[in-house]
Amino acid sequence: MLLRNCSLFLLLAACWSCDQKAPATSAAPAAINSQVPEVTAPRPSVAAVLGDYEGTMAGKYAFRLSITAQQPDSQLVGMYYYLSQHKPIELQGFVAPTGEIWLREFAGQSSGEELERPPGNEAPTPSRQPSARFMVRRSPDGSLAGTWQEANSERSLPVQLTRYPSPNLARQTPTGLQAHVGQQVYFEEFTVPVFTVPNPGVTRRLHEIFGVEQLTEMTLAELQEEHQQHQAAEYAQGFAGVDAEVTHNSQGLLSVNLHSEYTGANVNHSYRTVVVDLHTGEQLTDEINPARQPQFLAACEQKLQAKLATYIREEYGQMMAGIPPEEDENLAGLRSQHISLQNQPDDMSIEAGKVLFHYPVQYEAMSNLMFKQFQSQFWLDFSFAELQPFLRPSSPLRRLTQR
Repeated sequence: MLLRNCSLFLLLAACWSCDQKAPATSAAPAAINSQVPEVTAPRPSVAAVLGDYEGTMAGKYAFRLSITAQQPDSQLVGMYYYLSQHKPIELQGFVAPTGEIWLREFAGQSSGEELERPPGNEAPTPSRQPSARFMVRRSPDGSLAGTWQEANSERSLPVQLTRYPSPNLARQTPTGLQAHVGQQVYFEEFTVPVFTVPNPGVTRRLHEIFGVEQLTEMTLAELQEEHQQHQAAEYAQGFAGVDAEVTHNSQGLLSVNLHSEYTGANVNHSYRTVVVDLHTGEQLTDEINPARQPQFLAACEQKLQAKLATYIREEYGQMMAGIPPEEDENLAGLRSQHISLQNQPDDMSIEAGKVLFHYPVQYEAMSNLMFKQFQSQFWLDFSFAELQPFLRPSSPLRRLTQR
Protein backbone atom coordinates (compact mmCIF):
# COMPACT_ATOMS: atom_id res chain seq x y z
CA MET A 1 0.00 0.00 0.00
CA LEU A 2 2.86 2.39 0.86
CA LEU A 3 4.54 1.72 -2.50
CA ARG A 4 1.28 2.35 -4.38
CA ASN A 5 0.64 5.60 -2.47
CA CYS A 6 4.14 6.87 -3.20
CA SER A 7 3.80 5.98 -6.89
CA LEU A 8 0.52 7.87 -7.11
CA PHE A 9 2.11 10.83 -5.35
CA LEU A 10 4.97 10.87 -7.88
CA LEU A 11 2.42 10.89 -10.70
CA LEU A 12 0.54 13.82 -9.12
CA ALA A 13 3.79 15.68 -8.57
CA ALA A 14 4.71 15.21 -12.23
CA CYS A 15 1.32 16.56 -13.34
CA TRP A 16 1.73 19.51 -10.98
CA SER A 17 5.11 20.43 -12.41
CA CYS A 18 3.67 20.48 -15.93
CA ASP A 19 1.62 23.54 -14.94
CA GLN A 20 4.72 25.59 -14.19
CA LYS A 21 7.01 27.50 -16.53
CA ALA A 22 10.56 26.25 -16.98
CA PRO A 23 12.95 27.55 -14.30
CA ALA A 24 15.20 30.41 -15.29
CA THR A 25 18.29 28.30 -14.52
CA SER A 26 19.10 24.64 -14.98
CA ALA A 27 19.39 24.18 -11.25
CA ALA A 28 15.88 23.43 -10.03
CA PRO A 29 14.89 24.36 -6.49
CA ALA A 30 15.75 21.67 -4.00
CA ALA A 31 12.21 21.67 -2.66
CA ILE A 32 10.87 20.63 -6.06
CA ASN A 33 13.42 17.90 -6.88
CA SER A 34 13.74 16.45 -3.41
CA GLN A 35 12.80 12.85 -2.75
CA VAL A 36 9.17 12.10 -1.94
CA PRO A 37 8.94 12.04 1.86
CA GLU A 38 7.91 8.88 3.59
CA VAL A 39 4.36 8.63 4.80
CA THR A 40 4.53 9.55 8.47
CA ALA A 41 0.81 10.01 9.12
CA PRO A 42 -2.46 8.83 7.60
CA ARG A 43 -3.73 10.90 4.71
CA PRO A 44 -6.18 13.46 6.12
CA SER A 45 -9.60 13.62 4.52
CA VAL A 46 -10.49 16.68 2.48
CA ALA A 47 -13.07 17.62 5.12
CA ALA A 48 -10.37 17.61 7.83
CA VAL A 49 -8.34 20.36 6.17
CA LEU A 50 -11.20 22.64 5.14
CA GLY A 51 -11.61 25.84 7.10
CA ASP A 52 -9.89 29.07 8.04
CA TYR A 53 -6.31 29.60 9.20
CA GLU A 54 -3.94 32.33 10.29
CA GLY A 55 -0.18 32.25 10.42
CA THR A 56 3.12 33.55 9.15
CA MET A 57 5.77 32.98 6.52
CA ALA A 58 9.30 32.95 7.88
CA GLY A 59 7.83 34.02 11.20
CA LYS A 60 7.23 37.59 10.04
CA TYR A 61 4.86 37.82 7.05
CA ALA A 62 1.42 37.54 8.65
CA PHE A 63 -1.37 36.17 6.49
CA ARG A 64 -4.75 34.46 6.65
CA LEU A 65 -5.99 31.61 4.53
CA SER A 66 -9.32 29.92 3.81
CA ILE A 67 -9.77 26.51 2.17
CA THR A 68 -12.95 24.96 0.82
CA ALA A 69 -13.69 22.28 -1.78
CA GLN A 70 -15.53 22.35 -5.09
CA GLN A 71 -17.05 18.95 -4.29
CA PRO A 72 -16.62 16.50 -1.40
CA ASP A 73 -13.29 14.66 -1.58
CA SER A 74 -12.16 16.57 -4.66
CA GLN A 75 -10.06 19.60 -5.55
CA LEU A 76 -9.30 22.13 -2.86
CA VAL A 77 -9.97 25.79 -3.63
CA GLY A 78 -9.57 28.89 -1.54
CA MET A 79 -7.62 32.09 -1.10
CA TYR A 80 -5.19 33.83 1.21
CA TYR A 81 -4.11 37.40 1.82
CA TYR A 82 -1.30 39.18 3.61
CA LEU A 83 -2.46 41.42 6.44
CA SER A 84 -0.19 44.16 5.09
CA GLN A 85 -1.77 44.11 1.61
CA HIS A 86 -5.44 43.02 1.90
CA LYS A 87 -5.51 41.53 -1.61
CA PRO A 88 -6.97 37.99 -1.85
CA ILE A 89 -4.89 35.52 -3.87
CA GLU A 90 -6.57 32.46 -5.39
CA LEU A 91 -5.54 28.93 -4.37
CA GLN A 92 -6.15 25.52 -5.97
CA GLY A 93 -4.81 22.16 -4.85
CA PHE A 94 -5.34 18.70 -3.39
CA VAL A 95 -4.46 16.38 -0.53
CA ALA A 96 -1.69 14.03 -1.70
CA PRO A 97 -1.60 10.32 -0.76
CA THR A 98 1.36 11.07 1.54
CA GLY A 99 -0.84 13.40 3.59
CA GLU A 100 0.82 16.54 2.29
CA ILE A 101 -1.48 19.39 1.25
CA TRP A 102 -0.48 21.09 -1.99
CA LEU A 103 -1.97 24.48 -2.84
CA ARG A 104 -1.03 26.36 -5.99
CA GLU A 105 -1.18 30.14 -5.85
CA PHE A 106 -2.61 32.17 -8.75
CA ALA A 107 -2.01 35.86 -8.25
CA GLY A 108 -4.62 38.19 -9.77
CA GLN A 109 -4.15 39.18 -13.40
CA SER A 110 -1.99 42.29 -13.28
CA SER A 111 -2.92 45.43 -15.14
CA GLY A 112 -0.53 44.79 -18.01
CA GLU A 113 -0.27 41.01 -18.03
CA GLU A 114 -1.07 39.26 -21.29
CA LEU A 115 -3.11 36.10 -21.64
CA GLU A 116 -2.03 33.23 -23.85
CA ARG A 117 -3.63 33.22 -27.32
CA PRO A 118 -4.30 29.81 -28.87
CA PRO A 119 -3.83 29.17 -32.61
CA GLY A 120 -6.48 30.50 -34.97
CA ASN A 121 -9.01 33.17 -34.12
CA GLU A 122 -10.11 31.82 -30.76
CA ALA A 123 -10.25 34.22 -27.84
CA PRO A 124 -7.17 34.26 -25.59
CA THR A 125 -7.24 32.00 -22.56
CA PRO A 126 -5.64 32.51 -19.16
CA SER A 127 -2.30 30.75 -18.91
CA ARG A 128 -3.10 29.80 -15.31
CA GLN A 129 0.56 29.49 -14.41
CA PRO A 130 0.94 29.32 -10.63
CA SER A 131 3.07 32.06 -9.12
CA ALA A 132 3.90 29.96 -6.04
CA ARG A 133 2.70 26.98 -4.04
CA PHE A 134 2.19 25.84 -0.47
CA MET A 135 3.28 22.36 0.64
CA VAL A 136 2.09 21.78 4.19
CA ARG A 137 1.12 18.96 6.53
CA ARG A 138 -1.68 18.82 9.05
CA SER A 139 -0.87 18.11 12.69
CA PRO A 140 -3.23 16.28 15.08
CA ASP A 141 -4.15 19.63 16.66
CA GLY A 142 -5.36 20.91 13.26
CA SER A 143 -2.45 23.26 12.60
CA LEU A 144 -0.54 23.27 9.30
CA ALA A 145 3.22 23.49 8.81
CA GLY A 146 5.43 23.33 5.74
CA THR A 147 6.84 25.63 3.08
CA TRP A 148 5.83 28.27 0.58
CA GLN A 149 7.79 27.90 -2.68
CA GLU A 150 7.98 30.70 -5.26
CA ALA A 151 7.62 29.51 -8.87
CA ASN A 152 10.74 29.54 -11.07
CA SER A 153 12.85 30.43 -8.07
CA GLU A 154 14.82 28.86 -5.26
CA ARG A 155 13.07 31.13 -2.78
CA SER A 156 11.33 29.03 -0.13
CA LEU A 157 9.90 30.18 3.20
CA PRO A 158 8.71 28.16 6.20
CA VAL A 159 4.99 28.39 6.91
CA GLN A 160 3.13 27.94 10.20
CA LEU A 161 -0.68 28.08 10.37
CA THR A 162 -3.22 27.57 13.14
CA ARG A 163 -6.99 27.44 13.00
CA TYR A 164 -8.81 30.78 12.91
CA PRO A 165 -10.04 31.72 15.37
CA SER A 166 -7.85 29.87 17.82
CA PRO A 167 -9.93 27.59 20.10
CA ASN A 168 -7.82 28.82 23.02
CA LEU A 169 -8.64 32.47 22.36
CA ALA A 170 -12.24 33.66 22.38
CA ARG A 171 -12.82 36.35 19.78
CA GLN A 172 -15.86 38.54 19.71
CA THR A 173 -16.84 40.12 16.41
CA PRO A 174 -17.31 43.82 17.17
CA THR A 175 -20.61 45.48 16.39
CA GLY A 176 -18.71 48.21 14.55
CA LEU A 177 -16.90 45.77 12.25
CA GLN A 178 -15.88 47.36 8.94
CA ALA A 179 -14.42 45.94 5.76
CA HIS A 180 -11.07 47.13 4.47
CA VAL A 181 -11.78 48.69 1.06
CA GLY A 182 -9.33 48.55 -1.84
CA GLN A 183 -9.38 48.02 -5.57
CA GLN A 184 -7.66 46.10 -8.34
CA VAL A 185 -7.23 47.11 -11.98
CA TYR A 186 -7.33 44.58 -14.80
CA PHE A 187 -5.72 45.26 -18.19
CA GLU A 188 -5.14 48.91 -17.24
CA GLU A 189 -8.85 49.62 -17.69
CA PHE A 190 -11.31 47.60 -15.62
CA THR A 191 -11.44 48.33 -11.90
CA VAL A 192 -13.17 46.19 -9.29
CA PRO A 193 -13.48 46.69 -5.52
CA VAL A 194 -11.58 44.46 -3.09
CA PHE A 195 -12.94 43.89 0.42
CA THR A 196 -11.27 42.08 3.31
CA VAL A 197 -12.18 41.54 6.97
CA PRO A 198 -10.27 39.81 9.80
CA ASN A 199 -12.14 36.52 9.23
CA PRO A 200 -10.53 34.77 6.21
CA GLY A 201 -13.63 32.68 5.51
CA VAL A 202 -15.77 35.80 5.20
CA THR A 203 -13.08 37.43 3.07
CA ARG A 204 -13.21 34.42 0.73
CA ARG A 205 -16.98 34.87 0.37
CA LEU A 206 -16.54 38.60 -0.31
CA HIS A 207 -14.00 37.72 -2.98
CA GLU A 208 -16.51 35.34 -4.56
CA ILE A 209 -19.24 38.01 -4.56
CA PHE A 210 -17.11 40.90 -5.83
CA GLY A 211 -14.64 39.01 -8.03
CA VAL A 212 -13.94 40.53 -11.44
CA GLU A 213 -15.61 37.71 -13.37
CA GLN A 214 -18.68 37.83 -11.12
CA LEU A 215 -19.14 41.60 -11.40
CA THR A 216 -18.45 41.88 -15.12
CA GLU A 217 -20.08 38.55 -16.08
CA MET A 218 -17.07 38.05 -18.35
CA THR A 219 -14.01 35.81 -18.17
CA LEU A 220 -10.53 37.28 -17.96
CA ALA A 221 -10.00 36.26 -21.57
CA GLU A 222 -13.14 38.11 -22.64
CA LEU A 223 -12.12 41.18 -20.65
CA GLN A 224 -8.74 41.27 -22.34
CA GLU A 225 -10.38 40.91 -25.74
CA GLU A 226 -12.70 43.81 -24.83
CA HIS A 227 -9.71 45.92 -23.78
CA GLN A 228 -7.89 45.22 -27.04
CA GLN A 229 -10.96 46.20 -29.04
CA HIS A 230 -11.19 49.46 -27.09
CA GLN A 231 -7.57 50.25 -27.93
CA ALA A 232 -8.07 49.54 -31.63
CA ALA A 233 -11.41 51.35 -32.03
CA GLU A 234 -11.70 55.00 -32.96
CA TYR A 235 -14.72 55.36 -30.69
CA ALA A 236 -15.09 53.36 -27.50
CA GLN A 237 -17.84 50.78 -27.72
CA GLY A 238 -18.77 47.66 -25.82
CA PHE A 239 -18.40 47.03 -22.12
CA ALA A 240 -17.23 50.12 -20.22
CA GLY A 241 -16.70 48.54 -16.81
CA VAL A 242 -18.33 48.50 -13.39
CA ASP A 243 -18.45 51.42 -10.97
CA ALA A 244 -18.76 50.47 -7.31
CA GLU A 245 -19.93 52.90 -4.63
CA VAL A 246 -19.77 51.89 -0.97
CA THR A 247 -22.81 53.46 0.70
CA HIS A 248 -22.49 51.78 4.12
CA ASN A 249 -19.57 50.06 5.85
CA SER A 250 -20.21 49.81 9.57
CA GLN A 251 -21.97 47.72 12.23
CA GLY A 252 -20.85 44.57 10.46
CA LEU A 253 -22.80 45.48 7.31
CA LEU A 254 -21.49 46.37 3.85
CA SER A 255 -23.70 47.96 1.18
CA VAL A 256 -22.37 48.54 -2.34
CA ASN A 257 -24.11 50.12 -5.33
CA LEU A 258 -22.94 48.71 -8.68
CA HIS A 259 -23.37 50.45 -12.02
CA SER A 260 -22.24 48.94 -15.32
CA GLU A 261 -22.40 50.47 -18.78
CA TYR A 262 -22.42 48.99 -22.27
CA THR A 263 -22.20 51.10 -25.42
CA GLY A 264 -23.54 49.80 -28.72
CA ALA A 265 -26.11 51.49 -30.93
CA ASN A 266 -27.28 53.01 -27.63
CA VAL A 267 -25.77 53.41 -24.19
CA ASN A 268 -27.27 50.88 -21.80
CA HIS A 269 -26.95 51.04 -18.04
CA SER A 270 -27.41 48.37 -15.41
CA TYR A 271 -27.84 49.05 -11.70
CA ARG A 272 -27.86 46.68 -8.76
CA THR A 273 -26.96 46.71 -5.09
CA VAL A 274 -25.30 44.17 -2.82
CA VAL A 275 -25.71 44.10 0.96
CA VAL A 276 -23.48 41.68 2.89
CA ASP A 277 -23.34 40.63 6.53
CA LEU A 278 -19.64 41.01 7.36
CA HIS A 279 -19.98 38.57 10.27
CA THR A 280 -20.91 35.68 7.95
CA GLY A 281 -20.26 36.79 4.36
CA GLU A 282 -23.89 36.13 3.46
CA GLN A 283 -25.78 38.41 1.08
CA LEU A 284 -28.92 39.91 2.59
CA THR A 285 -31.94 39.78 0.30
CA ASP A 286 -35.01 38.82 2.35
CA GLU A 287 -34.98 40.35 5.81
CA ILE A 288 -38.69 41.05 6.26
CA ASN A 289 -40.56 38.97 8.84
CA PRO A 290 -43.22 36.97 6.93
CA ALA A 291 -45.72 37.70 9.69
CA ARG A 292 -45.20 41.42 9.12
CA GLN A 293 -44.98 41.36 5.33
CA PRO A 294 -48.52 42.70 4.66
CA GLN A 295 -47.86 45.72 6.88
CA PHE A 296 -44.45 46.27 5.26
CA LEU A 297 -45.91 46.17 1.75
CA ALA A 298 -48.66 48.57 2.80
CA ALA A 299 -46.00 51.00 4.04
CA CYS A 300 -44.11 50.57 0.75
CA GLU A 301 -47.29 51.26 -1.24
CA GLN A 302 -47.87 54.48 0.67
CA LYS A 303 -44.30 55.63 0.03
CA LEU A 304 -44.47 54.64 -3.65
CA GLN A 305 -47.63 56.65 -4.30
CA ALA A 306 -46.07 59.69 -2.64
CA LYS A 307 -42.92 59.27 -4.78
CA LEU A 308 -44.96 58.87 -7.97
CA ALA A 309 -47.04 61.97 -7.26
CA THR A 310 -43.94 64.09 -6.59
CA TYR A 311 -42.15 62.78 -9.68
CA ILE A 312 -45.12 63.34 -12.00
CA ARG A 313 -45.63 66.85 -10.66
CA GLU A 314 -42.01 68.04 -10.54
CA GLU A 315 -40.12 66.11 -13.23
CA TYR A 316 -42.30 64.11 -15.59
CA GLY A 317 -44.63 66.99 -16.40
CA GLN A 318 -41.73 69.15 -17.60
CA MET A 319 -40.17 66.31 -19.57
CA MET A 320 -43.39 65.46 -21.43
CA ALA A 321 -44.81 69.00 -21.74
CA GLY A 322 -47.19 69.40 -24.66
CA ILE A 323 -48.61 65.86 -24.59
CA PRO A 324 -52.27 65.81 -23.48
CA PRO A 325 -52.54 63.69 -20.30
CA GLU A 326 -55.38 61.61 -21.77
CA GLU A 327 -53.09 60.59 -24.68
CA ASP A 328 -49.97 59.92 -22.62
CA GLU A 329 -49.50 56.15 -22.26
CA ASN A 330 -46.44 56.61 -20.06
CA LEU A 331 -48.31 58.82 -17.62
CA ALA A 332 -51.07 56.23 -17.46
CA GLY A 333 -48.42 53.56 -16.91
CA LEU A 334 -46.89 55.45 -14.00
CA ARG A 335 -50.28 55.99 -12.39
CA SER A 336 -51.04 52.26 -12.67
CA GLN A 337 -48.11 51.26 -10.44
CA HIS A 338 -48.94 49.52 -7.16
CA ILE A 339 -47.10 47.26 -4.75
CA SER A 340 -48.53 43.84 -3.95
CA LEU A 341 -47.38 40.32 -3.09
CA GLN A 342 -46.83 39.75 -6.81
CA ASN A 343 -45.16 43.12 -7.42
CA GLN A 344 -42.66 43.82 -4.65
CA PRO A 345 -39.47 45.90 -4.39
CA ASP A 346 -36.56 44.01 -5.96
CA ASP A 347 -33.40 45.51 -4.45
CA MET A 348 -32.12 46.95 -1.18
CA SER A 349 -29.43 49.47 -0.24
CA ILE A 350 -28.20 51.00 3.02
CA GLU A 351 -27.31 54.68 3.10
CA ALA A 352 -26.81 57.30 5.80
CA GLY A 353 -29.58 56.79 8.34
CA LYS A 354 -31.90 54.81 6.07
CA VAL A 355 -32.55 51.58 4.17
CA LEU A 356 -33.86 51.94 0.63
CA PHE A 357 -35.92 49.45 -1.36
CA HIS A 358 -36.02 49.75 -5.14
CA TYR A 359 -39.32 49.57 -6.99
CA PRO A 360 -39.09 48.56 -10.69
CA VAL A 361 -41.65 50.36 -12.84
CA GLN A 362 -43.27 48.01 -15.37
CA TYR A 363 -46.20 48.44 -17.74
CA GLU A 364 -47.14 47.04 -21.13
CA ALA A 365 -46.58 50.13 -23.30
CA MET A 366 -43.24 51.12 -21.72
CA SER A 367 -40.60 51.89 -24.35
CA ASN A 368 -36.88 51.26 -23.95
CA LEU A 369 -36.38 55.01 -23.52
CA MET A 370 -38.85 55.15 -20.66
CA PHE A 371 -37.34 52.00 -19.13
CA LYS A 372 -33.99 53.79 -18.93
CA GLN A 373 -35.67 56.89 -17.52
CA PHE A 374 -37.47 55.01 -14.76
CA GLN A 375 -34.85 52.28 -14.16
CA SER A 376 -33.34 53.66 -10.97
CA GLN A 377 -35.86 56.37 -10.16
CA PHE A 378 -38.05 55.01 -7.39
CA TRP A 379 -36.37 54.09 -4.11
CA LEU A 380 -38.57 53.76 -1.03
CA ASP A 381 -36.66 54.84 2.06
CA PHE A 382 -37.19 53.72 5.65
CA SER A 383 -35.29 55.14 8.59
CA PHE A 384 -33.43 52.54 10.64
CA ALA A 385 -35.95 52.86 13.47
CA GLU A 386 -38.92 52.81 11.09
CA LEU A 387 -37.79 49.52 9.53
CA GLN A 388 -37.18 47.64 12.80
CA PRO A 389 -40.78 46.42 13.41
CA PHE A 390 -40.87 44.72 10.00
CA LEU A 391 -37.60 42.78 10.30
CA ARG A 392 -37.03 39.14 11.12
CA PRO A 393 -36.05 38.72 14.80
CA SER A 394 -32.56 37.54 13.81
CA SER A 395 -32.02 39.95 10.91
CA PRO A 396 -28.52 41.51 10.80
CA LEU A 397 -30.23 44.79 9.83
CA ARG A 398 -31.28 45.14 13.47
CA ARG A 399 -27.69 46.19 14.17
CA LEU A 400 -28.39 49.46 12.37
CA THR A 401 -30.02 50.89 15.49
CA GLN A 402 -27.18 49.77 17.78
CA ARG A 403 -24.53 52.26 18.76
